[in-house]
Amino acid sequence: MTEYCFGLTSEWDTAAMQCIVEEAGGIFRQMDGTEMLYNRENNLNEKGFYVVKRKHLGLRSN
Repeated sequence: MTEYCFGLTSEWDTAAMQCIVEEAGGIFRQMDGTEMLYNRENNLNEKGFYVVKRKHLGLRSN
């Protein structure tokens, strides 16, 4: 499973989703591969984001 979002979202659009994805063992990142940060001065997520299953990428949990 891989999901992408290229449009603008706000912190409140992604915070709960990121928590659920990561607790389920998935990966939630901005489109440039960096982790999503919260409580920023600009609360728009301008880079977009993607979600993938960790097993799909062959990555190990930390």
